[in-house]
Amino acid sequence: MSVSRYLLVRDYRNVKSDALAILLFKGESPKRLYADVDEGLRGLLSRVVELGDFKGDINEVLTLYNTDLPYPRIIMVGGGDVKEASYETLRVFGGHAVSRARSLGISKVSIALRVLGDPAKSLRAIAEGAILANYTFSKYKKDVKLVKEIEIVGKEEVPNWESIVNEVNIVGEAYKLSRDLANSPPEDVNPDTFENYVRDVLKDLPVNIKVLSKEEIVKEGLNGILAVGKGSVRGPKLLIMEYRGGSGPWYAVVGKGVCFDAGGLNLKRDKWIAEMKFDKSGAASVVGIIYAAAKLKLPINLVGLVPLVENLPSGSSYKPGDIIKMYNGLTVEVVNTDAEGRLILADAIAYAIKNYKPEVVIDLATLTGAIVVALGNQAAGLFTNDESLAKELEKAAEESGERVWRLPLWKEYFEDIKSEVADIKNLGVVGAAGAQAGAAFLAKFAEEAKWAHLDIASTAWTQEEGPKKPYYPKGATGFGIRLVLTYLKSKVK
Repeated sequence: MSVSRYLLVRDYRNVKSDALAILLFKGESPKRLYADVDEGLRGLLSRVVELGDFKGDINEVLTLYNTDLPYPRIIMVGGGDVKEASYETLRVFGGHAVSRARSLGISKVSIALRVLGDPAKSLRAIAEGAILANYTFSKYKKDVKLVKEIEIVGKEEVPNWESIVNEVNIVGEAYKLSRDLANSPPEDVNPDTFENYVRDVLKDLPVNIKVLSKEEIVKEGLNGILAVGKGSVRGPKLLIMEYRGGSGPWYAVVGKGVCFDAGGLNLKRDKWIAEMKFDKSGAASVVGIIYAAAKLKLPINLVGLVPLVENLPSGSSYKPGDIIKMYNGLTVEVVNTDAEGRLILADAIAYAIKNYKPEVVIDLATLTGAIVVALGNQAAGLFTNDESLAKELEKAAEESGERVWRLPLWKEYFEDIKSEVADIKNLGVVGAAGAQAGAAFLAKFAEEAKWAHLDIASTAWTQEEGPKKPYYPKGATGFGIRLVLTYLKSKVK
């Protein structure tokens, strides 16, 4: 499912493929951009545009057929207004090209390079969209249609295209394994088998894996993780992945790993509970980040921490009214057992800070439904205690196409989580600023460390209302991998 190459061509009529995909913006003439293709089709491209059958609108896709060229199909993709175009437009173009090719059941698609600014960045964006679109969760399906060969063709020199394609393919592998983890049913991927999966995918990479079992969790005083996992017959774990690629300080990424979230004794409604295999998406993205960093040999020290639990109702479940003494010594009143993600993340964040003293801690979590209300499905919520980190992550989001929107962490939100019987409680004001309450809770455990929280509940999987992007096949998206890798690459000296 990789991108095979970038092929420099003088004439698009010489490309040999099952389909050639081209990008046209509104008002553009095929005669100017794809004159050779138009001539090979005896003016058909121009005619389709002149008749208004293809307008170049954003997300518009049209397939044409011919008998005179080495490829029997032309996939025309619209880019919308060229004045609003960005590298994300090219990413979407690559996604549409492969999505249409998959729907047609063809083996090879060639995608014409369209340069917006920098040729290398343009190639990268198209390749990213193409490879991310060429995915389906196939473990339980016999007939899976994927494009076997994807190539990008163009008339411009692209320096170091081999390294670009190689990196995109590695990141694509990271998304596949992350998506497979998140998409897997809870009986297949649980705190026990999650560990086995990770050991298997990282076995040939320079990553040291440590696992704290229930007994060690008790010994360490990771009582937030312990409490949430009490309701399941499968004991909780803390999975730690260490990649030492440099001589500098550690960077830490922490992912929420609730392998299934029934809500505990505060049982979820059936509308939501059916999707709760995706509550391990943050953990899955952290695994993908570690995998890609190690395989790309990034010269950086990176540790990934994944607390693994099942939040189930049973006679041994933790209860509303319980008071938990957390790893860093803070006490927490449990108001609602369905606000469990912050409990396990808080312990993992505190553990990372104490044991690794990282330069930066970034957590990724499907933490709150409130972030979906705030942002829809178009961006993840960004919360941080550091202005420079906020700017760096926003820049990485813009470059990677994985959007974030910063939300405030004003002191009033910390007032909302104060408890009368403990230091803090695990829920804020019901029905108000739920995403901020969750972030404020986590900030109490980041303390003075430079920390950012990404609430990815809005973007971690394709829900009924979105996100609507061609490189997001239905199910888990793997959101956050490119974002965090882009940030980490910016810290390499």
